[in-house]
Amino acid sequence: MSIFLAVLAVIGKILLIILLAVLVLVLYLLFTPFMYKADGAFDREEGTVFVAKLHDFSHFFGISVAYSDGLAARLTLLWGAVKIPLGKKDKTEMPKKEKQKRAEEEESGSEKEDVKTSDSEKTGSEKPKDKKKKEKKPKSIAAAVAGNIGGLNYIIGKVFALIGKMKPTVLTADLDYSAGEPDTTGYVTGVLAMLPFVYGKKKSFRPDFQSDDPYVSGTLGLKGKIFLFQAVYIIIKIIANKESRDFIGDVLGAVKQQKKDKAALDAA
Repeated sequence: MSIFLAVLAVIGKILLIILLAVLVLVLYLLFTPFMYKADGAFDREEGTVFVAKLHDFSHFFGISVAYSDGLAARLTLLWGAVKIPLGKKDKTEMPKKEKQKRAEEEESGSEKEDVKTSDSEKTGSEKPKDKKKKEKKPKSIAAAVAGNIGGLNYIIGKVFALIGKMKPTVLTADLDYSAGEPDTTGYVTGVLAMLPFVYGKKKSFRPDFQSDDPYVSGTLGLKGKIFLFQAVYIIIKIIANKESRDFIGDVLGAVKQQKKDKAALDAA
């Protein structure tokens, strides 16, 4: 009996140590400052080069992302002792896959059209039903957004509050940009103007309202620090607010309904 109790005591101590270690790790990740740094060069002809890094002050945990000919990311743990690649995508392979997908879609689309035409020739009485199905329109996401403006405003306010807390301490920018449409470019410019750290010395954002193609050209560099507990606090506040929960539920419901309606229309 005494041996059994001694084994239980050892197991209990081990579990207690594990729980304490997990608690210390969670508290460390929540309240330690995470430093971030990003540098990018954007060119319409030569392409984009972008490097971003995020790590805690002791480098116990870190993530690095690089983009040039492809996207590569790496996770480091235990002060760099453990390195985990998160994947790499090569841009040169994408066009071939896209061409194959497009060719398969075109073949399947032509087969569906042949089947539809043969079915419509055989059963002329079923045409009105098909028309009714095709005339059915998916539910608009904009209606779900307009139905709960209060929740949207609450979420936007909290997001901007979080951005204000994690704003970069150093920001250098010399960028020309266009969203492809003058009104959309104006919206982007308005959003940038709302950010408290965008304009100032060594910061230049020039909108291009004449370009018909979306693009970003120039250089960007920033660095700063964030605390995870601030992001967790904002997320909890958003979830606890009834209007924001209703807004998120309405939008997600509209998105699901739109996918179902689109699938039904494609099947018809």
